[in-house]
Amino acid sequence: MAGCQLDEVIDLVKRDAIPNEAWIPVQDCPKATFDCEEEEDEAKTTLGEEHENNEHYLHCGAVVAGARATVWAKIVRKKKLICITGSLVLLAAYAVYLGFCMRFSFGDEGSLRLLLGTVFLLFIYTKIKFGAQARNALLPKIKRIKNLASISRIIRWFLYVALVVFIAVYLTTSNLTADNFVSLAGLIFFILLGYLISEHPARVNWHSVFWGIGTQFLFALLILRTNFGYEIFRWLGERIEESLEHTDKGSEFVFGKSYRDHMFAFRVGVVLLLCGKMNY
Repeated sequence: MAGCQLDEVIDLVKRDAIPNEAWIPVQDCPKATFDCEEEEDEAKTTLGEEHENNEHYLHCGAVVAGARATVWAKIVRKKKLICITGSLVLLAAYAVYLGFCMRFSFGDEGSLRLLLGTVFLLFIYTKIKFGAQARNALLPKIKRIKNLASISRIIRWFLYVALVVFIAVYLTTSNLTADNFVSLAGLIFFILLGYLISEHPARVNWHSVFWGIGTQFLFALLILRTNFGYEIFRWLGERIEESLEHTDKGSEFVFGKSYRDHMFAFRVGVVLLLCGKMNY
């Protein structure tokens, strides 16, 4: 039989006393053993062990697994409806929370943070959700305007002249002394010096230079001449300083209380790294 091996020990002898006697076994053949019978015994042993192990588990486990699979299949089938419903519930709860905060504690630090964070999140969500649609709708019109070189040039030069006139009018109508123009002369001097010693002066983008200086002037005007701008940037500065102060505990834990002796490493260096990371 294929797959089975027959182990048989036969000792044949020839009896001289009996003529014409054939080769016969001296002792009985042992019982043959087959591999297939051994496999059946092992299978029975394994089934018995599994039956014994099953006694240690609850019979309701299969019911729980089946119920869980059924519930998960229904969730996957109605995933879109569940997501919409959950989003609406969370949005309604957040709107109620925001309304109570604005009603009872508007004006304090927490309410301003919550309001600015909400506006920022709405801006990000609108950009992600409708940014591509708005871009596709406005892109043909923008390309059409850009193709009209004369219109683009007129708009660009109009903004140049408007900014220069605004700065000139402001400087002439303000109570400024001759000392206030020293910084303006120094700014012009360093721009010209950088242009003259540049390796490639023909590649200087004066559009970026002009609007960089103009933007700095507008921010300076907003911060120094208006209370609203001053309060905004003061609040932002305090928040940045507060975030930097969170590293004091870690610095004290690692370097001890004398870490304040190294002011440049733990104050100036942290600010430089933060600004460099933001620019990157």
